[in-house]
Amino acid sequence: PVFAWSLGGAVATTDGAGNLVHVATLEALPSTSALHVRVETDGEIQRRRRRLEEYPGPLAAGSNKHREDVAAFIEKQHARSLTEESRERPESLQILWGALGIMAEHRGQVCGSAASDTKAGEDLARLLVPPQSAGTWGEGTPAERSPLCASALEPMDAEKAMLVQQHLIQGRRKEALQAAVQGRVWGLALLLAQSCGQEEFAATASAMAKQCFNTGAPVHTLSMVMAGKSESLLGEPGNADAKQAGNRSRRPSVGLAAAAEFVGLSAANGGDEEPALAAGSSPAAVADEAAALLADWRENLAILASNYTLHGAKFTAGLGDRLWKTCSDFDAAHLCHMIAGVLPEAYSPNARICLIGADHRRLPRTYASAVAVQRTEIYEWSQSCGNSQYLLPVLQPYKVQYALELIEHGRQVEALKYCNGVLQVLKRVGQLPSPLLICQMHASNLADLLRRSLELQGVVVDDGELSVGKIMGSIGGWLDKGLNRFMGSADAPKAPGAAPSP
Repeated sequence: PVFAWSLGGAVATTDGAGNLVHVATLEALPSTSALHVRVETDGEIQRRRRRLEEYPGPLAAGSNKHREDVAAFIEKQHARSLTEESRERPESLQILWGALGIMAEHRGQVCGSAASDTKAGEDLARLLVPPQSAGTWGEGTPAERSPLCASALEPMDAEKAMLVQQHLIQGRRKEALQAAVQGRVWGLALLLAQSCGQEEFAATASAMAKQCFNTGAPVHTLSMVMAGKSESLLGEPGNADAKQAGNRSRRPSVGLAAAAEFVGLSAANGGDEEPALAAGSSPAAVADEAAALLADWRENLAILASNYTLHGAKFTAGLGDRLWKTCSDFDAAHLCHMIAGVLPEAYSPNARICLIGADHRRLPRTYASAVAVQRTEIYEWSQSCGNSQYLLPVLQPYKVQYALELIEHGRQVEALKYCNGVLQVLKRVGQLPSPLLICQMHASNLADLLRRSLELQGVVVDDGELSVGKIMGSIGGWLDKGLNRFMGSADAPKAPGAAPSP
């Protein structure tokens, strides 16, 4: 076979007749077989070329002129994502493309805060759980799909209700609150807790959520998040195998444990409640709760996006971490991180996002694909539409790499535009760290080479604007001038009979 190395470090293999057999990265060589290998067929190369041609980049920061083109591109990728990108869970990638479409439409918003327009959050919820489906919590009989657990259906304790009233008559508000929790008089308990302080309210709301709702139910998750008690929902990574959680049985939270802890019950007076308390505090029970939530992550994420709170942002980021670490679903993890406001970072094994929809932890050498750069550029552009001062410096080195791939496919004009865009962003950043200084140098050198090459082809470059140049003077004089510029001569000879330069 014949091998040829391109700018991207790929190895092209052809047969004796010159037909392309496959293209692989350098890691495909036997001496480096332990490293990650990416093999691309001719069909995959053609799909990549088509995606480069269809993508409307580079996207000018804050410009609305790309809106329709970006929407059309995202719609195509959303439809193709189930078949054209290799994924263990392609439906997560499809949702990720849909979320980028929502961000592009709503100027960088993917869910609305309480003080802003909530349309983005509603759109995201419909993407995660389509209207014709209520998710896994909408399956089965009404009793089976109800988020209420068995203890929530028990009647209120009449004696405890009387005790609550007596305590209130005597002005003992905290004692009345404890009695209301014990008697499951939750409406009055929440009202009393609100007047007793934030800590009491959070404890009461948490006890109510645990006793009334099944673990994994979206309303249980939202209640715990709003109460500020979501730390225990995800447990510790490794306690449960959430990959098998899809077949889990819905088991109720042990609300008696939370209620007993709140009112100060001890093992001595717990009586028959002691086994429940032990089960509720066991690591196995916590692991089961986390597995139940991860199994229904789409429904839980939808309810958090539709009812956005500051407490929910931290929990959503943690949910993304668990989905990646426990389920290896980095597309779902990146969606959670985007909703939580996590920004792309420079490469690090511990980074949450380097490029959107790219697994930099498992594939540290080959994660920076062209489509991952495109997704992240759409994210950058949508954010800049909502904030004209928004900058994403960590994306600029990837754009230089993307420009190199454009050159490989003969798209020099777009490559030069990307280099110029990178230089403009880095100029706005100000003082640059060493990695970005190197990026700036490479972008400048590549832009200079591209500018000279395009001028030789009759494309005039003037302050970053490109246009097909008119050949002035004789053909020989034009070629003379171009060759001298390419070789670095300060003054190119003028074509015979050409007009003097202004």
